[in-house]
Amino acid sequence: LAIEPPILIIAASRAAADEFALSLAVEKGATFGVTRSSVAELVSRLALPALANKGLTPTAPLSDEAVAARVADDLAGRNALGYFTPVARMPGFPRALSRTLGELRMADVSPERLSGHAANDDLQALLERAIEERHKAGAVDYATLLHTATAELNANRQLLADKTVVLLDIAIAS
Repeated sequence: LAIEPPILIIAASRAAADEFALSLAVEKGATFGVTRSSVAELVSRLALPALANKGLTPTAPLSDEAVAARVADDLAGRNALGYFTPVARMPGFPRALSRTLGELRMADVSPERLSGHAANDDLQALLERAIEERHKAGAVDYATLLHTATAELNANRQLLADKTVVLLDIAIAS
């Protein structure tokens, strides 16, 4: 690698970044000035201080599933679901709903954009309730974590301006 430090290696996992840095060390004899990070680590490092200042906390995927289970049970219990009524209380529904809501949030789809089909009407209600639940708890999902990290980076470009950033096998899913 002909790039001079400081270098920031961002990989899908910390292990992948470490392995690449180790290959640099074998070639150059050292890794002085080389920083390694997974995408999730970098996002957390950028977003957590800003979220903490607002009294917000990120949540784990398991809590996303718990929120999905709670809002589905609440809406099903009030007979507020139409399309998903037959499956809303099935064991796999919270996990599937959690993934769907996560994908909608990652795609920046607001609840009011969901319409035109009975399934979309249910998803609109479920997404609205999930957002409300998170807001009441002061909790944020991964999409909000990414938005916050991006805003922090845009507001503080000097955070990475002095480094060569190497994106190693980063899959962009959204």
